[in-house]
Amino acid sequence: MPLYEYPGAFHIHSTHSDGSGTIPEIAAAARQAGLRWVVISDHDTLAGLEAGEAGWYDDVLVVIGYEITPEHNHYLVLGLEEVLPAGLSPADFIAAVRSAGGYGFVLHPDERLGAYFKPPLPWDDWTLRGFDGIEIWNLISEWTEGLTEGNRLLRYALPMLYIHGPTRRTLAWWDDLLASGEHVSAVGGLDVHATRYTLLGRFPLVVYPYRRMFGTLTNYLLLREEISPDGREAARQVAGGLARGSSFLALRTLGEAQGFRFLAERGGRVWIPGEKVPPGGEVSLTVHSPRWGQIRLFHNGRLWAYGWGKIRRTAAASGAYRVEVRRFGRPWLYSNPIWVEGP
Repeated sequence: MPLYEYPGAFHIHSTHSDGSGTIPEIAAAARQAGLRWVVISDHDTLAGLEAGEAGWYDDVLVVIGYEITPEHNHYLVLGLEEVLPAGLSPADFIAAVRSAGGYGFVLHPDERLGAYFKPPLPWDDWTLRGFDGIEIWNLISEWTEGLTEGNRLLRYALPMLYIHGPTRRTLAWWDDLLASGEHVSAVGGLDVHATRYTLLGRFPLVVYPYRRMFGTLTNYLLLREEISPDGREAARQVAGGLARGSSFLALRTLGEAQGFRFLAERGGRVWIPGEKVPPGGEVSLTVHSPRWGQIRLFHNGRLWAYGWGKIRRTAAASGAYRVEVRRFGRPWLYSNPIWVEGP
């Protein structure tokens, strides 16, 4: 069964809002990091799309959406060609995006502390439904939680000391949605701005350049067809794949994740994350990690099986099955679920 794997970066800001890099510069940095696609999400603007900057840059695809940014409740939108009217409530912009044929992702839902230069920007109403995905892990959001003028230099020098993975509350919310039958995908966001800063009034630096960030939290799309050479069709494939959950995310600083597989099999048929296995008999679940680590297989949010390197189990019941892998005692990889319908 051919599967095509495409690593990419989600939630990127450019000079069209408050990022420091142009879209061609961002695409070049992505290529240097071995990525195949990036999602640009500038604040409340599709200026990059209007400027004709979406599409292929050699072998890197630039997909342009935008981030709806009220005081709280930030929402990343893909698949629209016009910005929605300002001032909509979260329930209204979720519905408007879906009605227009787009895809929407809740961003940094569990921010609590903020930083010395900004308040926290959480998602307020966790009872809302209708969105396609949740940014379960936002690297810059996590790094800035509790950032002060006193600890900023230490955090800049040793960032991995402050990166611990998705919050328990976010994972519990996602699992509750999956267990209730909601088809909600997970994505990992960088939220990278590559902010330029002058240290001590004399020394210029960039707070986490694009190239450096592109080697960290990565989303790996798994597609059954090769990505199209046509930029518009390729953007639809990426957006649809992320919304469908045909992906997994991994922190590449703990190891390259290319080649990870989570599959469901029955009678010669194979299903991948983001897909539903219809009723019809026993289903075998296989997890293969390309790097040594502890595999944890969850069923409807509960730890159901675990092992090292590779595990194979028979699905015990219908529901959502997803995978986490830990390396060196730290979160490394999160798969999207496979839904097993039964009996």
